[in-house]
Amino acid sequence: MYEINNPDIIYNKIVNLLRDKMSFYINGLEDNDPVQMANEIIYSNTFYINSHEKVTYKDSINWVDTSKGRTYLRYLNSQFFIWKIIKAYQVTKDTTYLEKGLDIIYDWIEKYNNQYDNKIAYHKETTSLRMNVWIGFILISVNILGNEKLELLAEVMKDTAKLLANNEFYLTNTNQGMFQDIALILYSQVFTTDENVDYYIKLAYNRTKNYLDYIYTKEGIHKEHTPHYHYLVTDIIHNMYEIFKDDNYERVSYMDDLYKKSLKFSYQIVKPDGTIPQIGDNQPSKIIENEIISNLYKDDYFLYAITSGEKGKTPKEDIVVFKESGYAILRDSWQKKKEALYILFLAAQNSKTHKHSDDLSFLIYKGEDIVIEAGFIGYDYDDMYTQYAYSAYAHNTLVVDDESSLYRFDYNKKEKEVYISDYDTKFDKPYVVGVNKRYEDVVHKRTITYEKNNTTIHIKDEIISKNKHNYKLLFNFGKNIKFNNEEIIKLSNTNKEIGLVSIESSCEYKKNIYWGELALDLNENQIIYPIISSQLEKEIVKNENFKGWNFPTRYEKEKNMVLEIEVNIDSFILSTKIILY
Repeated sequence: MYEINNPDIIYNKIVNLLRDKMSFYINGLEDNDPVQMANEIIYSNTFYINSHEKVTYKDSINWVDTSKGRTYLRYLNSQFFIWKIIKAYQVTKDTTYLEKGLDIIYDWIEKYNNQYDNKIAYHKETTSLRMNVWIGFILISVNILGNEKLELLAEVMKDTAKLLANNEFYLTNTNQGMFQDIALILYSQVFTTDENVDYYIKLAYNRTKNYLDYIYTKEGIHKEHTPHYHYLVTDIIHNMYEIFKDDNYERVSYMDDLYKKSLKFSYQIVKPDGTIPQIGDNQPSKIIENEIISNLYKDDYFLYAITSGEKGKTPKEDIVVFKESGYAILRDSWQKKKEALYILFLAAQNSKTHKHSDDLSFLIYKGEDIVIEAGFIGYDYDDMYTQYAYSAYAHNTLVVDDESSLYRFDYNKKEKEVYISDYDTKFDKPYVVGVNKRYEDVVHKRTITYEKNNTTIHIKDEIISKNKHNYKLLFNFGKNIKFNNEEIIKLSNTNKEIGLVSIESSCEYKKNIYWGELALDLNENQIIYPIISSQLEKEIVKNENFKGWNFPTRYEKEKNMVLEIEVNIDSFILSTKIILY
């Protein structure tokens, strides 16, 4: 028989850490009526999982319905929705919610307990997040439902802890592995009589330290190529420090140092409109609308950035380069608030996790999005639009021989092949130089120079090879941007001229323009771009005309204009000038 002492005290102590990632992912649903949502779950078998449509099951829940997609199943099997049931009980004190919640949990246990080969039920991150849900549930329920009803759940949680501690199940140097360790630490706070608790605590803290030492650059930037995860992991380590500093200061003190070091990137990366730039697996969400991120720091510079200058204090540096991490951010002035010019340059080869094929890509914003990235549309890797979003065609970069062959997971060399080689942030023409050596016999060198006095951005691309190739340099423009053969940039919604694009090349080139070209008709054994290495077994079909799409939300497709410069040669130089009025 298990024993939990002071469950209410433990719950209040660790609840923020229990719900941390869940709160990030269902942000926006938190404002919905928890009682209504819980009623739909327990009385109508209707589930609203994140931004997916509501799903109603006629009989019992189909936990492995692949027709709903990989992302939906991860959320469903994480059992995030149980938090709504817990909240409904806390609001109404009606124990029916807890009883029905336990029925749902036991339905899953009856079908999938110990079926570790089931990659849906026992996805590694899903398993740890489900453990957190169960910890929260048992802490709330133990004094209501009693030990006997919860005995099976406690036994399954004990087995799950053993699984999370198993190094063969552990995902080293990933945020998923970190969530496994957090679940172990939280489990050990609750089940103090488990004979393995001391081992779990030591193991989990050691693995967490190793992960954090690896995953943050010396500049305090999380390596996974998505600022969302920079905020998420930073919030978690800040919570861990605050929760456990009195119990285990020696084990968590370094987390506070890392938290403080992360601040500069956290506010510098924010666009003038207060959104997270749409790079990697990011969605362009407003930070001020995310309760967790917006309260991550008590800092006036951060507050200024996320409120577009309405609150806080103006940051001192308009131009910053994080050379080791591979990010350069150039602004005309923070004081221009939402109307400021913002250029983000990417030469960040730090981790394959959440990485897209965006080497030496860049974004431009000035009052609205001028040059964009396609963004993120989910983790359903068999979906053609998801494949497109990860490919080089969805970014402002170089494609060699029409293959988009720089797969985001293919980082084999110890030395960086993509990096910032030089920069200067002083005077009136700051510049940054990035190099991409990932192609087998091609070197791409890109220099971006910003002329402050006339709002001109110069993009110089130097392509060097001993062999002749087909090269395509792509420039994806925002949804309201159009231009004609005279190369005048206009806003398509007002026909107002806002700038000029001019191109000079050391050789003849062809200019192609695309606008939301349709996808190819592929069979199940064909793909346009492999996101995970196992997809290399399928036939990769060239997608020359599948261009001009971006994804403003996770499940929304939007057309945009793409300018493509095509050259057939060995080496050449292309100079692109963008003047913004």
